Amino acid sequence: MKHMTVRLQLFLMGISLLICAGCARTLPAQFYVLSPMQATTMEEPITGDTAGFTLGIGPVEIPEYLDRPQIVTRGGGHELKLAEFNKWAETLEENISRVLTENLTSLLSADAFRVYPWRGSQSIDYRLALDVIRFDGSLSENVSLVTRWSIFGKGGRKLLLRKKSSFTEPVASPDYEALVTAQSSALEAFSREIAREMRLISGNTPGQ
Repeated sequence: MKHMTVRLQLFLMGISLLICAGCARTLPAQFYVLSPMQATTMEEPITGDTAGFTLGIGPVEIPEYLDRPQIVTRGGGHELKLAEFNKWAETLEENISRVLTENLTSLLSADAFRVYPWRGSQSIDYRLALDVIRFDGSLSENVSLVTRWSIFGKGGRKLLLRKKSSFTEPVASPDYEALVTAQSSALEAFSREIAREMRLISGNTPGQ
């Protein structure tokens, strides 16, 4: 009976140690979002011929390896790393759409912006379609944003422009806050390129 009691005590102690070890390894998850342009970096909205149109934004397509809650970083060679305790607070696709819309609202003096999918009753003059090829990086190194994107006119049906763009931003420190800040900066640079092209295109009658 004494041996049984000792064995039971050892068994319970082992279970307790396992539970404590599991608790020690469990860290609280940190959640992040991409941020729109800061007021100090905004330009004056474009007026004149570029005003008076409606821009639809989307669809935004992202690669499957990015379509997950975990933030993805690059390791050595072809390695990708998933951050189990550093995650996106919303889907990356929705986050990109929202930040692009906010940035372009600051950069362009359009009448309205629609985010895909918009209702059939909501008309648009132009549509921005975006295919993200790469949007990741390495801690303390760089992030890269590579996209193929198109602008359509005539209610979003006629192709007016098709481009491939690449942006690289440094990551200031070895943490995910710095990584996401760099990604936001890359998205801002991309927003400025879109705005420059829209200024040229929308100098014509909206919808052409």
